[in-house]
Amino acid sequence: MVLSEISSKEFRDMVRIASHRMSKNVQFVNDLNVFPVPDGDTGTNMNLTMESGEKEKKEKKKKRKKKKKKIMRKGEQTEVRGN
Repeated sequence: MVLSEISSKEFRDMVRIASHRMSKNVQFVNDLNVFPVPDGDTGTNMNLTMESGEKEKKEKKKKRKKKKKKIMRKGEQTEVRGN
């Protein structure tokens, strides 16, 4: 079976899981880093990059929820009915 496409949810899950696994294996990746210079921070840098992406995703999700609530509230206020 060849996978030709994934949903946005599947992609988000892949990134979330990869970020979690990277955070658990930072030192392992740091120890692998020997070329071109064995500076020992590749795992740390990868982890920080992935964590930043996850953080940004969560912030955007919060903003979208707030925006949806604001839109709903405006619609409700505009179309209010009753006594």
